[in-house]
Amino acid sequence: MRIAIANRKGGCAKTTSAVYLCMAAWMRGIPVRLYDADPQGSATLWYDLASDDKPLPFDVIPANVRSVSRIPDDCLSVIDCPADGVGGCGRFLGRSCDQSKAFAVLHGALPAQ
Repeated sequence: MRIAIANRKGGCAKTTSAVYLCMAAWMRGIPVRLYDADPQGSATLWYDLASDDKPLPFDVIPANVRSVSRIPDDCLSVIDCPADGVGGCGRFLGRSCDQSKAFAVLHGALPAQ
């Protein structure tokens, strides 16, 4: 299964939501992998900065619009999508949702959205 965390706006906690979702899945024994498709690479940076004594317990893999279509189905795959205007989340959603086990979460910038 794939879950794409996406919003047209930057700075609305897409990466934080993606990391927390992966952590929640891992804590429940679900194999999970995070794909960092945001050009800023915040999820990858988060992974790199995790301390040696408390590393993230799942892999964070840099991704792009081509590699998203080749994500294996061997675990839960969470995709941290770029904002529109910085690569276009629509292209990532289209690629990640082309397959039958794909879901998209459109993350709102405010709770009221």
